[in-house]
Amino acid sequence: MSFWSFFKNFKSFRNSIAIDLGTANTLIWKDGQIVVNEPTIVAFEKNTERIIACGQDAKTMLGRTSGNKEIIEPMKGGVVAKPYVVADMLKIHINEISSIKPYNMLVCCPCGASESEQINIREACEKAEAKNIDLLFEPMASAIAINKESVLGSQAIMIVDIGGGTTEVAVISLGEIVSHESIKVAGNYFTQAIIDYCMQEKKVSIGVNDAERIKHIAGSAYYVDDKFEKSKVQGYGNSIVEGRPIEISLPNIEIRNNILDKPIQEIIKAIKETLKKTSPELSEDIFKNGLWLTGGGALLKGLDEKIREEIKLSVNIPTEVNPLHAVITGAGTVLDNIERYRNVLIKRKPMT
Repeated sequence: MSFWSFFKNFKSFRNSIAIDLGTANTLIWKDGQIVVNEPTIVAFEKNTERIIACGQDAKTMLGRTSGNKEIIEPMKGGVVAKPYVVADMLKIHINEISSIKPYNMLVCCPCGASESEQINIREACEKAEAKNIDLLFEPMASAIAINKESVLGSQAIMIVDIGGGTTEVAVISLGEIVSHESIKVAGNYFTQAIIDYCMQEKKVSIGVNDAERIKHIAGSAYYVDDKFEKSKVQGYGNSIVEGRPIEISLPNIEIRNNILDKPIQEIIKAIKETLKKTSPELSEDIFKNGLWLTGGGALLKGLDEKIREEIKLSVNIPTEVNPLHAVITGAGTVLDNIERYRNVLIKRKPMT
């Protein structure tokens, strides 16, 4: 390689970033590492439409602002709901890590994203001053993070990626997704289920942040241990009946059986539907190797045991990569080795 070719490739690499544009969190990969990891939330003033905070700073403002301030989650179900807000949010994050522009962007999206939803992602990135934009399906990214060699080989790898807005179930072989299911039941759905249950059954209105805390502390899908099964967690909110701040106590078992079991069954159903669409040859690989859980949902206590019991397959949770970071780590691997993995990128359909 000549010096000028090396310089051109090095410059292109320096101007390239990978983005996991998730419903719950936005992560950015640059120069071989994660440089941004923030909640996908934006706060702005209504009268001026000026963004006043994004990421964790905006999340802390939930339920604590005046009528002139609005808190927006611009991603819904893993896809762009408000392109102009996503673009402004990306600009803020990118300006924090570099002043070099424009950028080549590799952006992850759900495998269930329609063509129009993919276009929305591209438009948001263009507004964020992207030079070139490539898309990568989230389960493909997760699979590469777990085992980059298997993805390009003939042996099947099955991914169940439970993010904030969607659960992506996919079987991958020879660098392609050969069967998949995408459902809008995931981490945020679990959180909302806790909020709804407290409202309907306890007559108490609790906030999103408190519901997330309850989920992380007391959420489970299967028996954990005797101490956990006998434990309770406190929630805080407003009594609908008395109209005052109140504390409630939720048994861990109640959270599992009455709140989380139904959405977990929806995820298990999606896994079964994907397996039904999988060829016998690939099913043999999955039977031998099991499936992989990634995303924040992989950290729900006992979820691997629950799926193992229901599906009768081994269930693996990665240890060499943080399940929360599987998508961005795989996207970063593709970005850093683009020629090797170019064929796993989403192919753009010709204009008609």
